[in-house]
Amino acid sequence: MIVVVVVVVVVVVVVVVLGAMLMVADRLEGPFNIDRVLDPMDVKISEAIMNFQENAEAVTAKVTHTHTHILTKTVVVALLHVMMI
Repeated sequence: MIVVVVVVVVVVVVVVVLGAMLMVADRLEGPFNIDRVLDPMDVKISEAIMNFQENAEAVTAKVTHTHTHILTKTVVVALLHVMMI
């Protein structure tokens, strides 16, 4: 009975270790080389700049709206604070 339990434990450990090794092997097949990761970086930066240029008006409107909203809330809170003093 003890031998069967030991064999089962050994088999489970082997399966877990093999699974971990397969996960490591899968990661090594991906872009782990810094040159392969950074190579398309200039293209991504260029695409981001072009995307911003195409949507500049919408982005500017969102930023202005957000800052105006934050500024308005800050002024209201400051006025309420002054009124309470």
